[in-house]
Amino acid sequence: MSGIVRLNQLPEGSGNLTSDDIFVFMDDPSGSAVTKKISLSEIVDVIPKSQPFDPTILINDDNSVSAYMLTSIWDNQFENFTAIGLRIGDSVTSIGNDAFYFCSGFTGNLTIPDSVTTIGSNAFNNCSGFTGNLTIPDSVTTIGDYAFNSCAGFNGSLTIGNSVTTIGNYAFGYCYGFNGSLTIGNSVTSIGNYAFYFCSGFTGNLTIPDSVTTIGSNAFNNCSGFTGNLTIPDSVTTIGSNAFNNCSGFTGNLTIPDSVTTIGSDAFYFCSGFNGSLTIGNSVTTIGDYAFRATEFTGSLTIGNSVTTIGNYAFNSCAGFNGSLTIGNSVTSIGNYAFGYCYGFNGSLTIGNSVTTIGSYAFVYCSGFSGSLTIPDSVTTIGSYAFYFCSGFTGNLTIPDSVTTIGYAAFNSCAGFNGSLTIGNSVTSIGNYAFGYCYGFNGSLTIGNSVTSIGNNAFYFCSGFTGNLTIPDSVTTIGNYAFYACDGFNGSLTIGNSVTSIGNYAFHNCINFTNINSYVARSVLDITNPFQGCTNITTLHARASDSSWTTGSDTIGGITVTVIKDL
Repeated sequence: MSGIVRLNQLPEGSGNLTSDDIFVFMDDPSGSAVTKKISLSEIVDVIPKSQPFDPTILINDDNSVSAYMLTSIWDNQFENFTAIGLRIGDSVTSIGNDAFYFCSGFTGNLTIPDSVTTIGSNAFNNCSGFTGNLTIPDSVTTIGDYAFNSCAGFNGSLTIGNSVTTIGNYAFGYCYGFNGSLTIGNSVTSIGNYAFYFCSGFTGNLTIPDSVTTIGSNAFNNCSGFTGNLTIPDSVTTIGSNAFNNCSGFTGNLTIPDSVTTIGSDAFYFCSGFNGSLTIGNSVTTIGDYAFRATEFTGSLTIGNSVTTIGNYAFNSCAGFNGSLTIGNSVTSIGNYAFGYCYGFNGSLTIGNSVTTIGSYAFVYCSGFSGSLTIPDSVTTIGSYAFYFCSGFTGNLTIPDSVTTIGYAAFNSCAGFNGSLTIGNSVTSIGNYAFGYCYGFNGSLTIGNSVTSIGNNAFYFCSGFTGNLTIPDSVTTIGNYAFYACDGFNGSLTIGNSVTSIGNYAFHNCINFTNINSYVARSVLDITNPFQGCTNITTLHARASDSSWTTGSDTIGGITVTVIKDL
């Protein structure tokens, strides 16, 4: 038989090993409790003479006796110790680092006495046999890093007392056996990184007390069992990356209070149970990448004027929003896929007047937006697929003079626009498919005087444009199929004097153009069928000084025209 006990001061003669202070039941084949009586004469020789008479007794496997003074449990003191039960006495004030590290044989409940003030790093790491509830008493002020990490056997509730100020990194990480509530005391100021990582069994609501200022990265990552509301108080300033990632059970509304300045990347990623509104406070400056991706919030969404950056995928696949979206006036960048696949929005989209970059796929498949779309004159770049399949927008569309680049398929399949399209005077490049299948436009098309390149299929099947079309003098390249089947144009086609290349079938089936005004040499138009199907073009006007043209009938670009040199 072997064991560890703590004895109170004993009378001369004998003492009982069922101490008040610390009692470790050792593996005992007989199954009997360790209650061996030891007389003081048996231990007096091993007790240092200078110490008070209050020893901890270690009974070794060979029944020899060692004695130690024990008001604190030292670092590593019982690391990897073979034992099946633990009682910590009420004189212990400190449980040291690694004190019971990997004592995986302990079974039953663990009671931390209210004399303890500090629980060190790794104190109970991998003590996976404990079961039941766990209460950290009000006396404790600090829970160290990894203190209860991988204590997966606990299968009740966890209560953290009201004097704890810090919950260390990974303090309760991988304690996935808890299946009751989590109560965090009202003195906690910091919840460490990965503090409750993969504690997937917690249920009910989670209330972060109003003493907390920081919620660390991955603090509640994969705590998927919570089934109620999440309350974040207005003391919190930082929500770390992945803080609530995959907490899919939370329901109801979520309010990010005005105190929060940063919402980290993936902070609420796949919190798919939220089914109410999302309110973002007025102090948030950064919404990280993937911060709210795949949540199911409903209603409208307003990004306040304090926010400067909306990260990549920040609200991607938040299909439950079913109102308007307002992006505040301090936002400078809307990340790639930021609102991609938020197809539930069915109101207006307002973009603040400080945005300079609209990222690739920023609003891809946001097909429910309605009303007009205004691109503010702060924007310089519209990324590829930025508004792809935003088919609900109506009215005119103006690309302001501030924009220099319109990316690949940026407005492709925005078929709801039903007015005119104006491309501002700073745009230099119109990407491939930029406005392809925008067949709802039924007014004029104006291309700004800085455009040098019109991409392949840029206006493919924009069949509703009417009136004349002027390719400005700045354009050098018109891509393949650029204006394919734009059969609504019913006036003149003017090709500016800088064009050097016109792609195959560039104006194919633009059947209602009546004539061409060409300010370029004949060789530029003498390519593979750029005007095939333009059956109503009968006249081409060329510069009088251009010797490459000859007055009279000519077959050029797939059509036969009468050339008149009068420009």
